[in-house]
Amino acid sequence: MATLLTENLQNSDESVKDLKLLELGSGSGLFGKAITKLGVTSIIGIDIVPEAAEATLRDSLGVYENYFVEDLTQLSTSTHNFFREEKFNGFVCCSALSEGHIPVKAFATGVNFIKNQGWVLFNNCEK
Repeated sequence: MATLLTENLQNSDESVKDLKLLELGSGSGLFGKAITKLGVTSIIGIDIVPEAAEATLRDSLGVYENYFVEDLTQLSTSTHNFFREEKFNGFVCCSALSEGHIPVKAFATGVNFIKNQGWVLFNNCEK
């Protein structure tokens, strides 16, 4: 998925280095590591599972500018304001969108933090 995103960016004449991503369901940072190896320098992660943040600190230290452990549909005021100020131009949900994991409402909330004409990349995770 990281390669797909960067290839599409290149085909659009946009720079990978200008991408400012919000990743929903970041987990242990697998996608974050892959996309930063391809040149993305700004990625913010969010996951509702505290153990995911612990795994990121262990396995993907330094990949994310910030990593939030919150429910995207019930953000704290400070996180909501932070996300609004970030002016994301990309949103990613990699292998986390499914019933019982990332609900559609959280996905829609995340997309709403992306500026117009931004990039959205996702796949579903079937059980």
